[in-house]
Amino acid sequence: MTVAPDLLGVTRRQAHRLARQFDEHGAGGLRHRARGRPSNRGLGPHVRQMAIAYVTEHFRDFGPTPVSQLLLKYHGLRVSRDTRRACMR
Repeated sequence: MTVAPDLLGVTRRQAHRLARQFDEHGAGGLRHRARGRPSNRGLGPHVRQMAIAYVTEHFRDFGPTPVSQLLLKYHGLRVSRDTRRACMR
């Protein structure tokens, strides 16, 4: 186990943890446990739909930054840059 951490680019402790996970669960134990779950930081579909509706109804001619400021000021919606861009497409 002395070469594995260097090959993997992880610490010795992390390499031991990965080896234990592999022994207990096989290759599937090495994948991220949150894989396939929705993000904790993601907007709910209802909030996203509201943001899209506000942008298409009131703020169609604005760029992403002003849209963000206006959504926060008038509607209390804080959305990320990526969400704004997706709403404006």
